[in-house]
Amino acid sequence: MDTRMQLWTAIPALCEMVDDLPFHTLARRTPCSRYSVQDLLNHLVEEGFRYSALLRGEDPPVEVPFAYGWVPATELRAAMAALRGAVVCALDTEREISTPKGPMSVDVFLRFVEFDLMLHGWMLGAATGRSFVSSADLLAVADDFACVTLSAA
Repeated sequence: MDTRMQLWTAIPALCEMVDDLPFHTLARRTPCSRYSVQDLLNHLVEEGFRYSALLRGEDPPVEVPFAYGWVPATELRAAMAALRGAVVCALDTEREISTPKGPMSVDVFLRFVEFDLMLHGWMLGAATGRSFVSSADLLAVADDFACVTLSAA
């Protein structure tokens, strides 16, 4: 499955996973033990808005609203809708964008976003007992991202 199709599938699946997430799961630790489920959800909201701005050629927002004390399903849906819209409009895959990880083409950045969402969805699923992506699928996306990124360097 190509990167855009993977994102087109992953974004709504991630939102659906969070829609009915029980409040009591927010304090659980993720596989990256420094972060709770709440921290990860806030990070996903922030990334959705930042990544969408970068893909549109805009400066990322300085502040993104964080949600503490509730499951940020509405905030995540808004961030992922912005990201999905930006993915659709990012047609010039060779255009270089400035990212926090350094300059990269839109194509490489989309692969990074795909990997990042898959990884965070897997972490969220592991922490909450929900299924998002299998370890084998995550490894395939990671391998693809590494191969493309290293061959571009």
